[in-house]
Amino acid sequence: MPVEKKYSWFVCGIFLAAAIIICTIYFSRDTYPPTDKMLQVRYSLTIQNTNNIPIENVSLQVQRPLEQTAFQKCRNVNANYKFQEIGKGIDNRFLLFKWDLFPPFTSRIINIQSDLDICFKANKTVAPDIENYLRTVPLIESDHPEIKGVANQLRGDTDYETARKIYDWVGQKLIYIGYIKQNRGALYALRHAKGDCTEFACLFAALCRANGVPARVIGGFVCPNNAVLDLSDYHNWAEFFADGRWHLADPQRRQFMTAADTYIAFDNGHALGSGSFAVVSGAVENGLKIRLSK
Repeated sequence: MPVEKKYSWFVCGIFLAAAIIICTIYFSRDTYPPTDKMLQVRYSLTIQNTNNIPIENVSLQVQRPLEQTAFQKCRNVNANYKFQEIGKGIDNRFLLFKWDLFPPFTSRIINIQSDLDICFKANKTVAPDIENYLRTVPLIESDHPEIKGVANQLRGDTDYETARKIYDWVGQKLIYIGYIKQNRGALYALRHAKGDCTEFACLFAALCRANGVPARVIGGFVCPNNAVLDLSDYHNWAEFFADGRWHLADPQRRQFMTAADTYIAFDNGHALGSGSFAVVSGAVENGLKIRLSK
């Protein structure tokens, strides 16, 4: 074979190999959009057996940050005790800790750490279940005549304008009275013009849904930097869906489509919780005590 032909085949081989490598890297890379910052959150709790007898088959369920939202992606979760992860996909996820036998007068300190990628701007989101966020549900009574009556007065020309009018109205109408142990929901907030962060978020979501704008209540923490979370600071805010994206609206803390990178979502509206025990469940039923640490 002539030297020129061998050289041509050699060059073609190099280009082919390079193309294969580039394609492999491109199609195997993480498809989540580039992130603006990395954040690490840690939280701890202590489980105690204060009895003088051992307790069998102890389980403790602890919520972890959502796997992926319009603003965050959870890269990993670690703990100092072995756990089983419950849930899958981008839905709510929990860490299940189990002990066959919990000796008397003993404690276990559980430390959890999570690393997240955070985006400043909302990313496009595939939302096949978007109709779920237009329905009336307990605490978000969007089909109640009183809710619908107010919603009609706040309808704008676009979904953004409607959401903004609702956000302004809720922020001006409701009085924040601090943490309330029992969730009271949108209708209570409308009638009594007061509540905690849950009532602010529920009323916003109900008025949006009544106007045909998908909306939901999110649970988690406000965390602008790496931090050790205080589980008693659990917070509820809202999101509305427009132009293929979920957008933040927090009428209680006065944030509308701003500062979303300071919110870490743990619950995407499936279970309205409040306070520290929105994150922790299970062990109390076994007769154990849980003490929150920071």
